[in-house]
Amino acid sequence: GKRLVVHGGMHKTGSTAVQSHLFNHFSAPGHDYLHNGKANASAWMLRAFKDDLASLPGFRRKGLDSRAVARIRRHARDGLARAIAQRRQAAHILCAESISTLERGEIERFRQFLEPFYTQIDIHFYVRPWKPRVESAFQEKLKKRLVSLQERYSHGYPRLAQEFDAVFGCKSVHFHRYDTSAFPGGDVVAHFLQQLGLSYEGLGPVRENVSLSLPAIQLLYV
Repeated sequence: GKRLVVHGGMHKTGSTAVQSHLFNHFSAPGHDYLHNGKANASAWMLRAFKDDLASLPGFRRKGLDSRAVARIRRHARDGLARAIAQRRQAAHILCAESISTLERGEIERFRQFLEPFYTQIDIHFYVRPWKPRVESAFQEKLKKRLVSLQERYSHGYPRLAQEFDAVFGCKSVHFHRYDTSAFPGGDVVAHFLQQLGLSYEGLGPVRENVSLSLPAIQLLYV
């Protein structure tokens, strides 16, 4: 009879602020925050469900073979099962924007793993308008390497919606436009909790991830 609410990002939509609040300050009757000691469960979910784990940036240099990947996956899933069993409240919240990178088969295994524990699963994604989405992706990549100004970015929102709708059902998958002017007090944390029917007494929008503005990035790039 338990319910799971998944905050799936996407990237650059205030995910860190949501995670930080739920991990450090959240307290609501009937609700537990699902974590393994870190506010962001993204790496945890990658280890548990991503098939090509060995080729991902954080694991590529480790030279993992198939047996090592299977061992990591089993350990991550066992930890998730224990974390679920230890939470006594009827509703759980999980934050992991990495689920937006899952392919169809991985999404299906994600659902199959969760079904024995929950009778209701709701997934919430926030998406930015296309122009600021490309700008933020450019800035994120530029932190790590030189990026061509002609580099292309895929418009993945429709595919993501189709894949999750097909696996979880369209009534359980929710997409929200990331628009602070439409959020209560301009705060994405308040908006997310509102979707759960919870109130939020915050101090106003909090910036957990502060980066250079796009003009500053452009100047440094030149």
